[in-house]
Amino acid sequence: MSPPSPFAMAQWRRVSMLPLLLWCCLSAAFIGPVARRSTLLGLFSATPQAAQALPGSPRFAGKYDDPEFPGCPREIVLQGARVLVRGTDGEGPSCQGKSWEAVGRRGRGAPDSLDGNQLSIDFSSRGGPSEVIVTWVESQLRFPDGRSWRRRR
Repeated sequence: MSPPSPFAMAQWRRVSMLPLLLWCCLSAAFIGPVARRSTLLGLFSATPQAAQALPGSPRFAGKYDDPEFPGCPREIVLQGARVLVRGTDGEGPSCQGKSWEAVGRRGRGAPDSLDGNQLSIDFSSRGGPSEVIVTWVESQLRFPDGRSWRRRR
């Protein structure tokens, strides 16, 4: 028996991949396009890819405590790659002060200048710097000046 021809091998490969391709196409209601895409890329790539978390992990979203303004709300809302930071500054436990908003963006890792555990926030709308790089460390955001906001449970 002679070995199969290159044409026959290519035909067999296409037929054997058909169930997988059907599964990827028909599973749109059950898994997202990123999962399907990474599954297909992993099968067809020549080299294995390292497992990675999705860029811009949502761990930043939530409410925080700022020790500089005890009891005053701090909140981060994700809007795609952008972030909206809301807060109120005031005196005392009722924190009846001025509300503010700042915008920023999440880091995506290489080739982005920010790591995946960093945010760049523009505080210029409230008289602060236009770019403050904050880093996520152990359930809190650390600012370059040493302050930190602890995430509320």
